[in-house]
Amino acid sequence: MAEVENHSSPPSDPAPSDPSTPHPQNGFNPSRMIGIIRRKAMIKDLAAIYHAECLAYCQELLELQKKAEESIYLIRLISTVNLSCVDSSFSMPLPVIN
Repeated sequence: MAEVENHSSPPSDPAPSDPSTPHPQNGFNPSRMIGIIRRKAMIKDLAAIYHAECLAYCQELLELQKKAEESIYLIRLISTVNLSCVDSSFSMPLPVIN
């Protein structure tokens, strides 16, 4: 046998004169404003902390990058000096052994 679906209406809303109960039909509840403001302030604080941390990491990364570039420059300079010394020593003719 087919079951009959019950399409009863949801429970009635509380009386509109009660200011402490949320009213979904209004879409805005002034009593929640304090919580909204607090959450917004917490989000701003968190964003500021995150931004400061990102700046610190960027500064550290920049310093490490400069050190790496200096090291690479020194290595290239030393290898260039060594090669020029080696090249100048090989420019002399080698004695031939018979």
